[in-house]
Amino acid sequence: MKRLFFAVALFATANIFAETSLRTKLGENTPLEHTKSEIRFGYIYQDNSDKYDTKAFGIGGHIHIYTKEFYGFSAVSSFYAAGDFGLNPSFDETNENLLGSKKSSAVFVSEAYVKYHFGKSVIKAGRMMVDTPHADSDDIMMIPNFFQGVCFKSYFYEDIEITFAKLDKMAGWENGIDASKFVNISEVIGAKKRTDGISLASIEYEKGYKNISFWFYKVYDVADDYYLTAGNSFVYRNLEFYLAFQLDRAVNSGDSLLGKIDTKTFGILTELFVKDVKIQWAYNEEFGSTQSFFSFGGGPFFTSLEEQTIDSIQARNAKSHMFGIEYYFNDDITIGVARGVFKAGDEEEFYTIENDIYVEATLKDDINLQFVCAFIGDQLDSRNDHNIFRLILKKSFRR
Repeated sequence: MKRLFFAVALFATANIFAETSLRTKLGENTPLEHTKSEIRFGYIYQDNSDKYDTKAFGIGGHIHIYTKEFYGFSAVSSFYAAGDFGLNPSFDETNENLLGSKKSSAVFVSEAYVKYHFGKSVIKAGRMMVDTPHADSDDIMMIPNFFQGVCFKSYFYEDIEITFAKLDKMAGWENGIDASKFVNISEVIGAKKRTDGISLASIEYEKGYKNISFWFYKVYDVADDYYLTAGNSFVYRNLEFYLAFQLDRAVNSGDSLLGKIDTKTFGILTELFVKDVKIQWAYNEEFGSTQSFFSFGGGPFFTSLEEQTIDSIQARNAKSHMFGIEYYFNDDITIGVARGVFKAGDEEEFYTIENDIYVEATLKDDINLQFVCAFIGDQLDSRNDHNIFRLILKKSFRR
């Protein structure tokens, strides 16, 4: 199997194409584009060192229905379906990520909300896709994450956007229960009692090369989280530099159903653009007394790769850094490679290296291809080594 993955990696380096950097960018979703009808194909294969390999195959898609706006009001609904058509192996040998933890077919109403648009503001209530740092639709598998609640957005002032939301349920591949079911947020995080979900608020400013945003999350009876990020681009002759930082502070609150939470996560990101090449370096470190704060899909941290993220390290004093290079063939095709190192406890508790080759391309006839090879090596116990091959192919219908 190792030889197979080495051959695939060489093939990807030589021939394929992609679009952006890793986890956050690979999982990006644009709701207005996503809500066009679509057919998608997915395949994932995981080569494990100490146990049987797992794989999964899926075919699915969604159809979108919406009404025209009437005095500012409109309604939206989407129907999602995904299945393996009997092509997957036994339950134990089927990879749980592609179709969710139940590893089975899913048919459900993924979006159903009423929207009211007035001036530069919009409010939605119901089931919807969400794109925020700690709650995200993270569209990298067959079934994205969906949330149920109320969301208000407004460009009340030029270049400034504010968001308020209350979310109480989650469906999709990362809810950990059943991808086709909207389950209470308390079930998603494994809390012992039902909670009121999540409230969040943000203010974002973006103008020219500058951007800054502040987010507040209240996960009821669990924690309060404060997230700040800012970035700026600099141009010198034919070179463009981008520099950004992030701070994430979370503390347990209310009934503290998940116990003590005390996080202080710092991150820095630098990017250099030279013609059609982007060179990227990022660093994260946890200065709090517990592991970094979790997310409901995706995650905001700069060093997040296909699998490894700093918030998945179940140890104190976690650190991570990554280095990546992307080459843009044109506006629609990119290929990238990245290497990340994740450590905790002076390398005695956790020490893993991940090397990724990733590709994303927008082809003719609204066909999108996403291809990832991830090679994960546990430097403390080689029995945990594994490799991941993931392919998602989407065909959109815009009329």
